[in-house]
Amino acid sequence: MSYVRGDWALRFRAAASTGRTLASGLDAGRLPCRFLPCAGEATGVHSSPGAYAATRSRLPRSAGGQGTRMEHAPVGRCGSGTCCGATNRRSLHRHACGIAIMRLFDEFAHRYDLHTPPVHYQHDHDFVLETLRSWSMPCHVLDVGCGTGAFLEKALRNGMHVRGVDASPGMVREAEKRLGRDVVRVQRMQELEEQSTYHAIVSLSWTINYCESYTELVDVLHRFYQALRPGGGVVLQIAHAKHAPVEVMEDREPGPGGQPEDVLFLYGFRRPPNQLDELEAQYVYACKSLGEMMHEKHLLHVADARAVASCAQKAGFKDIQLFDSFQRNAFSGALSPFLVARKSGGGGET
Repeated sequence: MSYVRGDWALRFRAAASTGRTLASGLDAGRLPCRFLPCAGEATGVHSSPGAYAATRSRLPRSAGGQGTRMEHAPVGRCGSGTCCGATNRRSLHRHACGIAIMRLFDEFAHRYDLHTPPVHYQHDHDFVLETLRSWSMPCHVLDVGCGTGAFLEKALRNGMHVRGVDASPGMVREAEKRLGRDVVRVQRMQELEEQSTYHAIVSLSWTINYCESYTELVDVLHRFYQALRPGGGVVLQIAHAKHAPVEVMEDREPGPGGQPEDVLFLYGFRRPPNQLDELEAQYVYACKSLGEMMHEKHLLHVADARAVASCAQKAGFKDIQLFDSFQRNAFSGALSPFLVARKSGGGGET
Protein backbone atom coordinates (compact mmCIF):
# COMPACT_ATOMS: atom_id res chain seq x y z
CA MET A 1 0.00 0.00 0.00
CA SER A 2 1.21 3.50 -0.77
CA TYR A 3 0.20 6.84 0.65
CA VAL A 4 0.18 10.43 -0.50
CA ARG A 5 3.29 11.66 1.27
CA GLY A 6 1.67 14.91 2.32
CA ASP A 7 -0.67 12.95 4.60
CA TRP A 8 1.87 12.17 7.32
CA ALA A 9 -0.63 11.20 10.02
CA LEU A 10 -2.15 8.43 7.89
CA ARG A 11 1.27 7.01 7.14
CA PHE A 12 2.38 7.13 10.77
CA ARG A 13 -0.62 5.11 11.91
CA ALA A 14 -0.06 2.51 9.23
CA ALA A 15 3.65 2.26 9.99
CA ALA A 16 3.05 1.72 13.70
CA SER A 17 1.89 -1.82 12.91
CA THR A 18 5.45 -2.82 11.99
CA GLY A 19 6.26 -3.05 15.70
CA ARG A 20 10.00 -2.54 15.37
CA THR A 21 12.47 0.26 14.83
CA LEU A 22 14.30 0.90 11.62
CA ALA A 23 17.62 0.46 13.36
CA SER A 24 16.83 -3.07 14.53
CA GLY A 25 15.56 -4.03 11.11
CA LEU A 26 18.73 -2.78 9.47
CA ASP A 27 21.00 -4.50 11.98
CA ALA A 28 19.30 -7.78 11.17
CA GLY A 29 19.86 -7.21 7.48
CA ARG A 30 23.55 -6.32 7.39
CA LEU A 31 24.62 -8.67 4.64
CA PRO A 32 27.64 -8.39 2.33
CA CYS A 33 25.43 -7.89 -0.71
CA ARG A 34 26.10 -5.51 -3.56
CA PHE A 35 23.95 -2.63 -2.37
CA LEU A 36 23.25 -2.96 1.37
CA PRO A 37 26.05 -1.48 3.52
CA CYS A 38 28.11 -4.09 5.34
CA ALA A 39 29.75 -4.07 8.75
CA GLY A 40 33.19 -3.38 7.29
CA GLU A 41 32.00 -0.07 5.96
CA ALA A 42 32.77 1.67 9.24
CA THR A 43 36.47 1.33 8.45
CA GLY A 44 36.08 2.38 4.83
CA VAL A 45 35.73 -1.11 3.35
CA HIS A 46 32.76 -2.08 1.21
CA SER A 47 31.88 -5.20 -0.72
CA SER A 48 30.77 -3.27 -3.79
CA PRO A 49 33.47 -1.46 -5.78
CA GLY A 50 30.75 0.04 -7.96
CA ALA A 51 28.88 1.70 -5.11
CA TYR A 52 29.88 5.31 -4.64
CA ALA A 53 28.81 8.79 -3.69
CA ALA A 54 30.39 11.79 -5.37
CA THR A 55 31.33 14.52 -2.93
CA ARG A 56 28.99 17.23 -4.06
CA SER A 57 25.82 18.54 -2.56
CA ARG A 58 22.31 17.38 -3.22
CA LEU A 59 18.97 17.91 -1.74
CA PRO A 60 16.19 15.33 0.28
CA ARG A 61 14.29 16.18 -1.44
CA SER A 62 13.70 15.73 -2.31
CA ALA A 63 14.90 15.56 -1.09
CA GLY A 64 15.23 17.15 -2.97
CA GLY A 65 17.80 17.96 -1.22
CA GLN A 66 21.37 19.23 -0.56
CA GLY A 67 24.82 18.58 0.87
CA THR A 68 25.25 16.77 4.18
CA ARG A 69 27.58 14.43 6.00
CA MET A 70 27.52 10.86 4.82
CA GLU A 71 28.54 8.68 7.74
CA HIS A 72 27.67 5.22 6.43
CA ALA A 73 27.86 5.28 2.65
CA PRO A 74 30.84 4.42 0.43
CA VAL A 75 32.29 7.15 -1.71
CA GLY A 76 34.25 7.44 -4.88
CA ARG A 77 36.40 10.24 -6.17
CA CYS A 78 35.19 13.76 -5.59
CA GLY A 79 32.84 14.89 -8.34
CA SER A 80 32.49 18.51 -7.30
CA GLY A 81 33.07 21.46 -9.53
CA THR A 82 36.11 22.37 -7.43
CA CYS A 83 37.42 18.80 -7.78
CA CYS A 84 39.17 18.46 -4.44
CA GLY A 85 40.14 14.87 -5.30
CA ALA A 86 39.41 13.52 -1.84
CA THR A 87 38.35 9.92 -1.28
CA ASN A 88 37.77 9.88 2.48
CA ARG A 89 35.10 7.26 3.16
CA ARG A 90 34.32 8.26 6.73
CA SER A 91 33.92 12.04 7.01
CA LEU A 92 32.98 13.79 3.80
CA HIS A 93 32.40 17.06 5.64
CA ARG A 94 36.20 17.34 5.88
CA HIS A 95 36.73 17.33 2.14
CA ALA A 96 38.06 20.43 0.43
CA CYS A 97 34.70 20.85 -1.28
CA GLY A 98 32.94 20.27 2.05
CA ILE A 99 29.83 18.65 0.57
CA ALA A 100 28.47 15.28 -0.49
CA ILE A 101 25.82 13.87 -2.77
CA MET A 102 23.78 11.11 -1.23
CA ARG A 103 23.54 7.90 -3.27
CA LEU A 104 19.75 8.02 -3.07
CA PHE A 105 19.80 11.24 -5.09
CA ASP A 106 22.56 10.44 -7.57
CA GLU A 107 23.56 6.80 -8.10
CA PHE A 108 19.92 5.79 -7.63
CA ALA A 109 18.32 8.91 -9.12
CA HIS A 110 16.92 6.84 -12.00
CA ARG A 111 14.99 4.79 -9.42
CA TYR A 112 13.60 7.76 -7.49
CA ASP A 113 10.24 7.84 -9.27
CA LEU A 114 9.88 4.11 -8.65
CA HIS A 115 9.92 4.32 -4.84
CA THR A 116 8.54 7.88 -4.68
CA PRO A 117 6.18 8.35 -7.62
CA PRO A 118 4.92 11.90 -8.30
CA VAL A 119 1.39 11.00 -7.15
CA HIS A 120 2.76 11.01 -3.60
CA TYR A 121 3.17 14.77 -3.86
CA GLN A 122 -0.22 15.53 -5.39
CA HIS A 123 -1.61 17.53 -2.46
CA ASP A 124 1.68 19.26 -1.67
CA HIS A 125 2.14 20.36 -5.27
CA ASP A 126 -1.46 21.60 -5.43
CA PHE A 127 -0.80 23.66 -2.29
CA VAL A 128 2.23 25.28 -3.90
CA LEU A 129 0.48 26.01 -7.20
CA GLU A 130 -2.51 27.55 -5.40
CA THR A 131 -0.16 29.73 -3.36
CA LEU A 132 1.67 30.97 -6.44
CA ARG A 133 -1.58 31.74 -8.26
CA SER A 134 -2.84 33.71 -5.25
CA TRP A 135 0.03 36.18 -5.68
CA SER A 136 -1.58 37.43 -8.91
CA MET A 137 1.56 38.00 -10.94
CA PRO A 138 3.08 36.48 -14.08
CA CYS A 139 4.92 33.54 -12.60
CA HIS A 140 8.53 32.80 -13.39
CA VAL A 141 9.34 30.10 -10.85
CA LEU A 142 12.61 28.48 -9.77
CA ASP A 143 12.55 25.07 -8.09
CA VAL A 144 15.62 24.63 -5.87
CA GLY A 145 16.32 20.94 -5.37
CA CYS A 146 14.05 20.11 -8.30
CA GLY A 147 14.82 16.39 -8.22
CA THR A 148 13.35 14.53 -11.16
CA GLY A 149 11.27 17.57 -12.18
CA ALA A 150 7.85 16.38 -11.01
CA PHE A 151 6.75 19.77 -9.62
CA LEU A 152 8.19 21.73 -12.54
CA GLU A 153 6.24 19.57 -14.96
CA LYS A 154 2.99 20.45 -13.16
CA ALA A 155 3.88 24.15 -12.98
CA LEU A 156 4.61 24.15 -16.71
CA ARG A 157 1.21 22.62 -17.40
CA ASN A 158 -0.31 25.45 -15.34
CA GLY A 159 1.16 28.06 -17.66
CA MET A 160 4.13 29.04 -15.53
CA HIS A 161 7.64 29.76 -16.78
CA VAL A 162 9.88 27.29 -14.98
CA ARG A 163 13.52 26.68 -14.18
CA GLY A 164 15.07 24.13 -11.85
CA VAL A 165 18.40 23.57 -10.14
CA ASP A 166 19.69 20.52 -8.31
CA ALA A 167 23.12 19.71 -6.95
CA SER A 168 22.83 16.09 -8.08
CA PRO A 169 23.83 15.40 -11.71
CA GLY A 170 21.77 12.21 -11.53
CA MET A 171 18.61 14.06 -10.60
CA VAL A 172 19.20 16.68 -13.29
CA ARG A 173 19.55 13.95 -15.92
CA GLU A 174 16.17 12.55 -14.87
CA ALA A 175 14.57 16.01 -14.90
CA GLU A 176 15.94 16.65 -18.39
CA LYS A 177 14.02 13.62 -19.63
CA ARG A 178 10.81 15.31 -18.45
CA LEU A 179 11.51 18.92 -19.27
CA GLY A 180 14.41 19.26 -21.69
CA ARG A 181 17.98 20.42 -21.18
CA ASP A 182 17.18 24.14 -21.21
CA VAL A 183 14.96 24.00 -18.12
CA VAL A 184 17.19 22.44 -15.44
CA ARG A 185 20.84 22.69 -14.49
CA VAL A 186 23.30 21.34 -11.93
CA GLN A 187 23.81 23.95 -9.23
CA ARG A 188 24.00 24.05 -5.45
CA MET A 189 21.60 26.31 -3.60
CA GLN A 190 24.65 27.79 -1.84
CA GLU A 191 25.87 29.06 -5.24
CA LEU A 192 22.73 30.80 -6.48
CA GLU A 193 23.71 34.29 -7.67
CA GLU A 194 20.80 35.54 -9.80
CA GLN A 195 19.32 38.98 -9.16
CA SER A 196 15.62 39.94 -9.39
CA THR A 197 14.87 37.11 -11.81
CA TYR A 198 11.93 35.12 -10.42
CA HIS A 199 8.45 35.79 -9.08
CA ALA A 200 8.62 32.66 -6.92
CA ILE A 201 11.20 30.24 -5.56
CA VAL A 202 10.03 26.82 -4.44
CA SER A 203 12.10 24.35 -2.44
CA LEU A 204 10.34 21.15 -1.39
CA SER A 205 11.09 17.77 0.20
CA TRP A 206 13.38 19.18 2.90
CA THR A 207 15.99 20.49 0.49
CA ILE A 208 16.60 23.54 2.66
CA ASN A 209 17.30 21.38 5.72
CA TYR A 210 20.53 20.11 4.19
CA CYS A 211 22.31 23.36 5.02
CA GLU A 212 25.19 22.67 7.40
CA SER A 213 24.25 25.42 9.88
CA TYR A 214 21.76 28.19 10.51
CA THR A 215 24.42 30.66 9.41
CA GLU A 216 24.59 28.94 6.03
CA LEU A 217 20.80 28.80 5.92
CA VAL A 218 20.52 32.58 6.34
CA ASP A 219 22.99 33.01 3.48
CA VAL A 220 21.02 30.63 1.24
CA LEU A 221 17.73 32.36 2.04
CA HIS A 222 19.32 35.74 1.34
CA ARG A 223 20.36 34.36 -2.06
CA PHE A 224 16.73 33.39 -2.62
CA TYR A 225 15.65 36.90 -1.59
CA GLN A 226 18.10 38.51 -4.02
CA ALA A 227 16.97 36.24 -6.86
CA LEU A 228 13.32 37.27 -6.41
CA ARG A 229 11.64 40.21 -8.09
CA PRO A 230 9.98 42.79 -5.79
CA GLY A 231 6.80 41.31 -4.36
CA GLY A 232 7.90 37.75 -5.11
CA GLY A 233 7.87 34.96 -2.59
CA VAL A 234 9.13 31.59 -1.44
CA VAL A 235 7.41 28.33 -0.58
CA LEU A 236 9.58 25.96 1.43
CA GLN A 237 8.80 22.49 2.73
CA ILE A 238 10.90 21.85 5.81
CA ALA A 239 11.55 19.19 8.43
CA HIS A 240 10.75 19.77 12.10
CA ALA A 241 12.75 17.30 14.19
CA LYS A 242 10.69 17.69 17.36
CA HIS A 243 7.69 16.11 15.63
CA ALA A 244 9.54 13.12 14.19
CA PRO A 245 7.71 9.83 14.85
CA VAL A 246 9.39 6.76 16.30
CA GLU A 247 7.68 4.36 13.90
CA VAL A 248 9.15 3.09 10.66
CA MET A 249 7.35 4.26 7.53
CA GLU A 250 6.83 1.82 4.67
CA ASP A 251 5.78 2.29 1.05
CA ARG A 252 5.32 -0.52 -1.47
CA GLU A 253 5.09 0.37 -5.14
CA PRO A 254 4.83 -1.44 -8.48
CA GLY A 255 8.09 -2.48 -10.10
CA PRO A 256 9.50 -1.26 -13.43
CA GLY A 257 7.49 -3.93 -15.24
CA GLY A 258 4.30 -3.24 -13.27
CA GLN A 259 4.90 -6.05 -10.77
CA PRO A 260 2.68 -5.46 -7.71
CA GLU A 261 4.54 -4.35 -4.54
CA ASP A 262 7.89 -5.00 -6.20
CA VAL A 263 9.52 -1.86 -4.79
CA LEU A 264 9.95 -1.35 -1.04
CA PHE A 265 10.90 1.96 0.55
CA LEU A 266 11.46 2.16 4.32
CA TYR A 267 12.22 5.38 6.14
CA GLY A 268 12.54 6.37 9.75
CA PHE A 269 13.81 9.25 11.85
CA ARG A 270 15.87 9.78 14.99
CA ARG A 271 16.89 12.89 16.90
CA PRO A 272 20.60 12.75 17.81
CA PRO A 273 21.22 13.04 21.57
CA ASN A 274 21.53 16.64 22.77
CA GLN A 275 20.85 17.95 19.25
CA LEU A 276 17.19 18.90 19.47
CA ASP A 277 17.03 20.71 16.14
CA GLU A 278 18.86 18.03 14.13
CA LEU A 279 17.29 14.99 12.52
CA GLU A 280 18.82 11.74 11.33
CA ALA A 281 16.81 10.19 8.52
CA GLN A 282 17.36 6.59 7.42
CA TYR A 283 16.22 5.27 4.06
CA VAL A 284 16.09 1.77 2.62
CA TYR A 285 15.27 1.18 -1.05
CA ALA A 286 14.82 -2.30 -2.51
CA CYS A 287 13.50 -3.60 -5.82
CA LYS A 288 12.94 -7.35 -5.84
CA SER A 289 12.78 -7.86 -9.60
CA LEU A 290 16.00 -5.88 -10.18
CA GLY A 291 17.84 -7.38 -7.23
CA GLU A 292 18.67 -3.94 -5.85
CA MET A 293 18.93 -2.79 -2.25
CA MET A 294 20.54 0.16 -0.50
CA HIS A 295 20.50 1.81 2.92
CA GLU A 296 21.59 5.35 3.71
CA LYS A 297 21.58 7.83 6.57
CA HIS A 298 21.05 11.56 6.06
CA LEU A 299 21.83 14.06 8.81
CA LEU A 300 19.74 17.24 8.68
CA HIS A 301 21.38 20.01 10.69
CA VAL A 302 18.70 22.74 10.59
CA ALA A 303 15.48 20.89 11.35
CA ASP A 304 13.49 23.37 13.42
CA ALA A 305 10.66 25.08 11.53
CA ARG A 306 10.48 28.11 13.80
CA ALA A 307 14.24 28.61 13.61
CA VAL A 308 14.00 28.43 9.81
CA ALA A 309 11.27 31.09 9.94
CA SER A 310 13.58 33.27 12.03
CA CYS A 311 16.33 32.79 9.44
CA ALA A 312 13.91 33.85 6.71
CA GLN A 313 13.22 37.06 8.61
CA LYS A 314 16.95 37.72 8.96
CA ALA A 315 17.31 37.20 5.20
CA GLY A 316 14.81 40.01 4.60
CA PHE A 317 11.49 38.19 4.08
CA LYS A 318 8.19 39.45 5.46
CA ASP A 319 4.66 38.03 5.92
CA ILE A 320 6.19 34.72 7.05
CA GLN A 321 3.67 31.93 7.65
CA LEU A 322 4.04 28.33 8.79
CA PHE A 323 1.41 25.72 7.87
CA ASP A 324 1.07 22.18 9.17
CA SER A 325 0.11 20.81 5.78
CA PHE A 326 -1.47 21.45 2.39
CA GLN A 327 -4.74 22.02 4.28
CA ARG A 328 -3.32 25.38 5.46
CA ASN A 329 -3.92 24.79 9.14
CA ALA A 330 -1.56 26.70 11.44
CA PHE A 331 1.71 24.97 12.30
CA SER A 332 1.41 22.93 15.49
CA GLY A 333 2.42 19.28 15.22
CA ALA A 334 3.62 18.48 11.71
CA LEU A 335 6.89 16.82 10.78
CA SER A 336 6.92 18.41 7.31
CA PRO A 337 5.39 21.91 7.49
CA PHE A 338 5.35 24.58 4.79
CA LEU A 339 6.87 28.03 5.12
CA VAL A 340 5.49 30.81 2.90
CA ALA A 341 7.07 34.28 2.82
CA ARG A 342 7.24 37.36 0.58
CA LYS A 343 9.78 39.92 -0.56
CA SER A 344 8.92 43.59 -0.14
CA GLY A 345 7.85 45.66 -3.13
CA GLY A 346 5.26 45.69 -5.88
CA GLY A 347 4.44 42.39 -7.51
CA GLY A 348 2.93 43.10 -10.86
CA GLU A 349 5.84 43.57 -13.21
CA THR A 350 6.68 41.04 -15.91
